[in-house]
Amino acid sequence: MAQNRTVTGKSLLFALGLSVVLGVAIGLILLEALVRAMDRRDEVFQVIDDSEDVDEAIRRVGQLLGGGALGSRVVLDLQVRRFTRDQRQAIVSRAEELRSRLPDGR
Repeated sequence: MAQNRTVTGKSLLFALGLSVVLGVAIGLILLEALVRAMDRRDEVFQVIDDSEDVDEAIRRVGQLLGGGALGSRVVLDLQVRRFTRDQRQAIVSRAEELRSRLPDGR
């Protein structure tokens, strides 16, 4: 028999707060992957050029940048026009904003 569980206001707020923190943390991870790719653009472009297919490029970019598949996909999906200095600064600023929203500021 299924147990009936009541969601209290506190537990709902905790769950919502946790999901906000997780969303911020994931966003920060992705932005940091983009910044690393921009800082190492020549190497990233070479790895992509040397890859046989998208899956290999995702794996190799992740190895190069020290990130996972999700960050690598974001890098590969980035339009080349986003590699300009002003776009990099906008991404760095957004990452700093998200970092400040995390409880430990990492």
